[in-house]
Amino acid sequence: MAAAYTPHGALRGLLADAVGHGLAAAFNVLPVLDGFYSMTEKGIDIGKVATEINRKLHRLLPVGNFVAFALAEIDEHGIRVWNGGLPDLLQVAVDGSLCHRFPSRHCAGGILPPDAFSDALETQPFARSDELLMFSDGLSEAHDPLGQMFSMDRIVVGLAAIAPGERAAQLRERVLAHIVGGEPHDDISVLALPHPAAPRRGVIGTADLRAGCSLPKATPSTQHPAATARRRACNSDS
Repeated sequence: MAAAYTPHGALRGLLADAVGHGLAAAFNVLPVLDGFYSMTEKGIDIGKVATEINRKLHRLLPVGNFVAFALAEIDEHGIRVWNGGLPDLLQVAVDGSLCHRFPSRHCAGGILPPDAFSDALETQPFARSDELLMFSDGLSEAHDPLGQMFSMDRIVVGLAAIAPGERAAQLRERVLAHIVGGEPHDDISVLALPHPAAPRRGVIGTADLRAGCSLPKATPSTQHPAATARRRACNSDS
């Protein structure tokens, strides 16, 4: 996962979820991160960023491999989202209520050739007090010793009790409690993006938990954290 500002002050976020987990998945995500940072620094349109990431993945990944990823851009005009294969991105109000879901409307990166790829974006208004949550399916699918999943419903309902700026850290704590302190079966990444004009500008919530590892501390950070996650293929609502 990564976050960066464009030259015009828009805040962009990326979350990528590769086949498998650990170092092998991290290697497949490298082209995604490279394209995101270089094109964001130049202020290139977010749809073109998605197109270029898919082109690189289609050219570089072995047959059968792919990377689910989502891109989001927030500025004074609202939010623009491209989601290819990740769980719904959640736009959350200051009180924790759900404003909007951004479902996957595209195939995961690397599946389609460039001439069949769509860079269509979903746009919505975005209040200065809103926050966007992006996470890998390892979060919603994390299961307890009895096999009960953490679930999207549990995530959405629980947001009402979490203050802005603390959602990534609190989701980390809650999923750890759900799996009863055990190791997750899959990599888990969470990215929380505020409005760039919010009072806490630059404070981006992150939490990262890799399968087979202990849970690191969640970070409010202006740095660009890399992360890995597992696969989700052509999950499309369109």
